[in-house]
Amino acid sequence: MGPAVPVKRWPPRGGVPYERAPWFDGAQHRYGLLAGRAGQPGVGFYLLASAARLDGDYATALHQYARAAPPLPARTGGTSW
Repeated sequence: MGPAVPVKRWPPRGGVPYERAPWFDGAQHRYGLLAGRAGQPGVGFYLLASAARLDGDYATALHQYARAAPPLPARTGGTSW
């Protein structure tokens, strides 16, 4: 058997777990609204769902994800970014 691999701990000892920035709370929601108004309903619903999920409102997130699925274009393989 080879040498033991050290286990990385999260959060690091003495460290603070992940915290969202205070300004981020409404930014995801506002970006979703802007995308929808700009004629991209699939992206808008997806961003609204992500904002609801981050806020812990999983019922709303699931509903918004379901609404986002039909308008989003199908992936043809590979990444678009």
